[in-house]
Amino acid sequence: MTTLSDVILLENTNKGYTYNLAYEVRRPFSNGFFIQGSYSYGVAKSIMDGTSDQAASNWGNVYVPGNSNDAPLSRSNFDPGNRITLTATYDVPFLKSVKPAVSFFYAGQSGRPYTMVYSNSDVNGDGRNTNDLVYIPTATDALTYTGGLYSDFLNFLNGGNGCLGEFIGQIMPRNACRAPWTNTLDAKFKVALPYKRYKTELSLDVLNLINLFDHSSGIIQYPFFNDILQPVTIPSSPTATSPVTGYNITTVVSPTFNRFSRDDLRSRWQIQLGARVRF
Repeated sequence: MTTLSDVILLENTNKGYTYNLAYEVRRPFSNGFFIQGSYSYGVAKSIMDGTSDQAASNWGNVYVPGNSNDAPLSRSNFDPGNRITLTATYDVPFLKSVKPAVSFFYAGQSGRPYTMVYSNSDVNGDGRNTNDLVYIPTATDALTYTGGLYSDFLNFLNGGNGCLGEFIGQIMPRNACRAPWTNTLDAKFKVALPYKRYKTELSLDVLNLINLFDHSSGIIQYPFFNDILQPVTIPSSPTATSPVTGYNITTVVSPTFNRFSRDDLRSRWQIQLGARVRF
């Protein structure tokens, strides 16, 4: 019927799984020192992460290597990867009624998964122009390049942690790469000042201590929408059989191009003063 559009049939699947392994150690000492450390490793595989409240969006936003109706099992957007935490606390010896304490908390986390997709190009002819995974060309593929040479594109692919360059000659799998590892270090100093039946606590919190001492560190970077966009040259009315004829690499090889977005607030050091009274 020509009066119908976006008729979506979604079915359940038995594909996909998640698991997480974690280990933690903690040790208090008699001198007021306490340490804690943990490590976790998690894996999440999915066909579709279901991040939208509409069936058409859930179907059309899944990055696919070809057939949109047969998305392969791949790494989920929410795959946690590795995470390390370290905590150290020390109750500083002082006056009997005044109790200072200092503590540090470190967290290291795998970056968010991402992939590379064609930009505003319906390469597979499914009516969606934002969900086609990029074929990473080889030097011998018959493609033209706008904005630079293949060698420039190769330098981009091998830049960063080099993950994109691992898929030369292949259609890049969904979420095959990760954004940079993140490091955060927070510190807290507090002192208890009891007065009669009142207990007053003053505190000083420093968030992202790494960035306080080195402005180029402690940066939280992430791929916007879990992807890097690659413009291509294809026929004006693409179909499933329309070939890609060229890559416009002007954007990605530009010296000002940023692979990742920056979480501006979390990438800045912050200081917070606090006070609490118990009675």
